[in-house]
Amino acid sequence: MEIQKRCYSPAFNARFKNNAGFRDVVQYAQEKGCMRTLDCALNTIKKANYGEISILHGKNPNGNMYSTFTTGKRSVPNNITEASCPAEATFDGILELSMLGKKFKSLLGVSKIEQNITPNSLMKEYTV
Repeated sequence: MEIQKRCYSPAFNARFKNNAGFRDVVQYAQEKGCMRTLDCALNTIKKANYGEISILHGKNPNGNMYSTFTTGKRSVPNNITEASCPAEATFDGILELSMLGKKFKSLLGVSKIEQNITPNSLMKEYTV
């Protein structure tokens, strides 16, 4: 008998809340033809194995676009001056989060990200 080792519970994956900010980003990616890029970034963030991320974005009174990523009691600002709309700033922020660098670590409050990718998991997921 083989016991399934995959956990499909959203509590064990990093996921974005389905709010207006996230829907704007998905619509922006669709309009710009960047759905595959967004999917890859979200997949990387999801596999980092952490909780819920919420997006709040908009435009400052001085005209700069901003977005803020929040999880639990932590938040990380994402100020982009070259963006044409808040969704573009957030899209760029998600790409930066997917690099699992300083911004991602400070959002989650971790100093080291555990790699849950193994050769066996790659073989199982990407081969027939």
